This record gives sequence, structure tokens and C-alpha cells, in this order.
Amino acid sequence: MTFFNPAKITKLAKLAIISLALTFSAPSFAQPVLKSSVKLSSAIVTVGDMFDNAGLNAERALFRAPAPGTTGSVGIQSIRIASLKAGITNFETKGLSSVSVERTGSYIDEEQLVNLVINDLTSKGILSGGVFSEPKFISQFSPFYTISSYNPVELTELRYAPTSGNFTAIFKFAGETAPREIRGRANLMIKTPHLKDSLNSGAIITPKNIEMRTVSVNMARNAGFSTMEQIIGMQLVRPTRAGMMLRPSDVIEPEIIKRSSMVTIYYKNGPLTLTANGQALNSAAKGEMVSVLNTKSKQIIQGVATKSGAVEINISNAKIL
Repeated sequence: MTFFNPAKITKLAKLAIISLALTFSAPSFAQPVLKSSVKLSSAIVTVGDMFDNAGLNAERALFRAPAPGTTGSVGIQSIRIASLKAGITNFETKGLSSVSVERTGSYIDEEQLVNLVINDLTSKGILSGGVFSEPKFISQFSPFYTISSYNPVELTELRYAPTSGNFTAIFKFAGETAPREIRGRANLMIKTPHLKDSLNSGAIITPKNIEMRTVSVNMARNAGFSTMEQIIGMQLVRPTRAGMMLRPSDVIEPEIIKRSSMVTIYYKNGPLTLTANGQALNSAAKGEMVSVLNTKSKQIIQGVATKSGAVEINISNAKIL
């Protein structure tokens, strides 16, 4: 039978534990591995960007990244020189001769800037009530990339002259210390109703007679213009040719009572209403005064034309006989 010394067993166990601890705590000496391509948003390419297994040197700078929104190529020799300065003495190239470095960015084009101008004019109440604009830049502008940002461009100031339509916009772009000034023109426009067909005096306007055309706000205001709601169902006061912009003075309420036509007369006095037959002595639109001959009393009385084509009389001013 074999006997073991407990003291020796304990000592051997301790040594085994220490050996295992050293094994698991020993630093990894895995060699950095070069990446075939790099994509980043910052201005500096670091060791961690360029290599897998970068280790403790991951945050060290290697070289500047290309401009936002562009891609560049870095040769293996340049990488070796920059890596050595950053503390990387050796690395696995995987047979690469160069590395592609892409820097992301926020794309800025003219449409974005125009929309900012439109939003500013809208917030100031200049573009309202159907008035709109399509701003155009006078200053030369070419699309470009800024640094990647949640808010890559901001309109900090807009000076606008309504008479001429000229404006000066001040923009602040992410990554740029100095703002840029861009000049342009934003003419105010509005769509107004025009006749599609030539119509005679007295014609009642319907939606099929109208087309909406864009005109300048200055022209519309100087000439006087109507909205679609103001002219549909109205009556032309004179012959009007196709293509004409309709003004408030071109239309009137349509005649609902014709001269010599028979009408119902309503005599009203509070809750009391009496009716009689009459003959209109003149034509009238809704709300206009009309003279009526009471066919029973043969008296001529004055009333107001109603929407239904009847005539309403104030009983205190009339005599029913």
C-alpha cells in the first residue's frame, strides 16, 4: 500500500493553482491584422480603425482621414511608417498592398438649403393664404459633404425684400467655423382662377369653366383677384374671353328673381308669417331689393330677394289688401 504526505499534496495543489492563474492572466500577444478597408466618420484614422487585434494601441492616431464623403487609398509602406510611430512594430498584412479608407459625411445640396429658406418664409407668415415661392440662388453653389452630423446645416439668418423678392441667407455648416452667405431670389406666387372658355354676360360660372393658373402675387394684388370659392356659382357681369383672370368686379350674385316673374311674398312680423302672390317689377339677386306688385291689393311694395327666390317684406312697411 502506498502512502502520500498530506503536506506535499497541499503544496503541489497550490503550485497547480498558481500555474493556472498565470496561464489565464497572461497577456495575449496576438499580432494585429490589417483590414482591407476602413469606414469611419472622424477626421483621424486610429490603430483600432486600421487593424483587428489592435490591443492597447487601438486609440492611437495613425494619419488624417480623407475629406467627408470621399474615399482614399493608403499604401502598405505608409501604413508601416505610421504604425511604427504608434507603437505597432509588426502586423499581419494578409497580402494587402494598400487599404481603402472611406470617410462618411452629410450630403448638402441646393434643395436642402432652398427648403430651409421656404420654412423660414412660412414661419414669418410671408408664405400663407395660398402664396408660395420657388427660391433660386443667385450666388454660385455646388453640392458638398459636411462632417457627419444630426444637424449638418442651419439657417441662422434670412434677410428678405418682398418688393424685389431678393434675399440673403446665412448658413452654418457642421465642421465649418465661418458661416456662408448665399444670395437668391424668392418671387411670391399664387394660383388664381382663369376662364377656360369665353362666356357671355349673365353666364353662371361652374367649376368646369375654371382653370387655376400661377401668377405673381404683385400682379394678382394690383389687378384684384378672386378665389375659387368666391366665383363658383356667380354670374358674369360682362362678356369675358378665355384666359382672363377673374376679379371680384367681374362677377355678381346670380339673379334669382327675373323681372315680370311671379313670386311668393312673405310678410313677416315676429313669429307671424303671411303669404301672398306677387309679380316682380325688376330682376334681383339674393339680398337685393326688389319691387313687387301684390296681385290682390294691386299695391307696389319693396322687399328683399331670398335664396329660395321669394320676396320677404317687413309687414310694418306694407299693406295687405
